[in-house]
Amino acid sequence: RKAKRGAPWWQRRLWSYWDVPDEAGQDVDLVEGSVRGMEGRTVHYDTAAGPRSVEADVVVLATGYRQRFPFLFPGSDEKGQTDVGAADDPLPTEHFIINPQEPRLAYIGFVRPNVGAIPPMAEMQAMWW
Repeated sequence: RKAKRGAPWWQRRLWSYWDVPDEAGQDVDLVEGSVRGMEGRTVHYDTAAGPRSVEADVVVLATGYRQRFPFLFPGSDEKGQTDVGAADDPLPTEHFIINPQEPRLAYIGFVRPNVGAIPPMAEMQAMWW
């Protein structure tokens, strides 16, 4: 935006021919429910209040994330079913990387640093392991 405002008038005029109007992308509809289907730009939802249809340019499905390891913890989401109230599977006790009962198995990359990025932290975890 700053680059556009600081540009000469003729350049701003040229850009205005292919720029999207400022009112585009201003409306956001948050719908809690399941997507029933899509027809063109219309998305049909099944919500708690009943069926709802929304005209949409973009659909973002924020499905959440569950930390589940069914191959390590039997009975933890084995059939792919999600239980909203269920807790996540625990991470190991040693620096959240190693479980003393399984020293040859490491959880690398599950760190969520307050400062920094995940890849360098995962590299540090691999070096520590």
